[in-house]
Amino acid sequence: MSDCVAPHLSLPQPNCRELQWFEFVSGDRCRVVAWTCDCTARFYELYEMAGVGFIRRTIQGTPVSIVETNRWPLRQAREVWADIMAGRAR
Repeated sequence: MSDCVAPHLSLPQPNCRELQWFEFVSGDRCRVVAWTCDCTARFYELYEMAGVGFIRRTIQGTPVSIVETNRWPLRQAREVWADIMAGRAR
């Protein structure tokens, strides 16, 4: 049995869509509503705030790399999150 409590990503699918990533912006008041396990070097978090959502990707290392997607309406952000989890987007 694994000690992991968060879900792991599916392997990237053929024709996996590549998302645009942008520099991390600190200071936004938002909340994490879903996340992947951080037992690997790369993990993702779904954030929501004021009717919009975005994905944050963290790559653990020296230095740590943190990037984010654009802000989308919540429905679209949740669809992108589902695509990431299923391996249809990265």
